[in-house]
Amino acid sequence: MTKSISFIVTAYNEEKYIEKTILNILNFVNNFKIDYEILIINDGSTDNTGKIIRKLAKKYKKIKIIEHKKNLGIGKTIADGIKNASKEYFTYIPGDNQFSFSSFEEYLKKIKNYDLIIGYIKNPKARKLHRRLGSSLFMSVIRLLFNLKKVKYTNGFNLIKTSLVKNMELESTGHSISSEIIIKILKFRKLKYKINGFELIPKHPEVTTAFKLKSIINAIYFTIRLWIKIYILKEKY
Repeated sequence: MTKSISFIVTAYNEEKYIEKTILNILNFVNNFKIDYEILIINDGSTDNTGKIIRKLAKKYKKIKIIEHKKNLGIGKTIADGIKNASKEYFTYIPGDNQFSFSSFEEYLKKIKNYDLIIGYIKNPKARKLHRRLGSSLFMSVIRLLFNLKKVKYTNGFNLIKTSLVKNMELESTGHSISSEIIIKILKFRKLKYKINGFELIPKHPEVTTAFKLKSIINAIYFTIRLWIKIYILKEKY
């Protein structure tokens, strides 16, 4: 069971959920006595997110805050978290408290035999139909383009050895960042990985930027760009 994890928490206008997200992480690491750090990246929030996380950081010494003066997008946010991660493994968690830790104990038990655990949603009906259909279509494209037949999902609860990504050049600025990380690891690193389910906490109302037109265009652009770089230009990572 690994004892060293960087929890990268992405936050953009999450004043309703961010404190609960952090408290859930703290409760989990205390129960399992994990060596940890919590890196909260405030991506230019305009609500009270900054005030809340600064209050939490004063109370809990292992919380570190990275502030973006303006919104740079989820891709740059996760990349900044990885750049500052100092533990053996890392995972990235949205600040909306939608990832349940009920399955993460299983991750910890399995990771000793693997370099990477790739999560998939065990209770997909926790999301609305259009999100399920959109995610399913996107993952079908990813599996086809990059020959990743076993991978069920990329934008979920993943646990990754930090050294695999620490010096990796990450280009995606949006939600495709997670797919970029998984693709580059699996295509260019010799390692053992495990597919493992996790549960979502249903959120009402369910709000996401992933299915805005700008986000969809961004994901398509960076996916095609990555495919060209790997298969046409033969770039290595």
